[in-house]
Amino acid sequence: MNTAEQHRIERSVRPSNQVKAQTNVLNTNLDVQRFRLLAQTKPRTKAGQVRQVWPEIKVALAAGHRLKDIRTWLSEIGIEIGYARLSDYVGQLERREAVPVPARLISETRDSVVPQKKTVSHRSSRGGAGSDPLSNLQEHERKPALFDFNPEPDAKKLI
Repeated sequence: MNTAEQHRIERSVRPSNQVKAQTNVLNTNLDVQRFRLLAQTKPRTKAGQVRQVWPEIKVALAAGHRLKDIRTWLSEIGIEIGYARLSDYVGQLERREAVPVPARLISETRDSVVPQKKTVSHRSSRGGAGSDPLSNLQEHERKPALFDFNPEPDAKKLI
């Protein structure tokens, strides 16, 4: 008894006269309908399910609906997801759709535009899309200092 028979492994050796018929992949018709049906079925993951209804979520958010209400509607249609997870997925999808501006275009527009004083709030100027750390540092260094710390204060100026 050989080793294959001991472990009950069957040999799948084809006789030489039985040659597997080779088909040309280009000549066969692909069953694309199956993939179309797959796209219409419910994805297995929560992220996939949210991605599938993302166009409707986007429309609802643009219409002014709260994410809490959208989460309730999703649970009504069979997508059970927590608020924090939904908020995370929506943020990811929004960032994915945001088109980043190439750095070359930013530098070209900065050179061609006359610098104007910006009236931007502190919150919106921080970390926004298209922010340039070098230009932010240069702008900060151009501004006069509002406070100079003196480690040895003048006794006459103390209260």
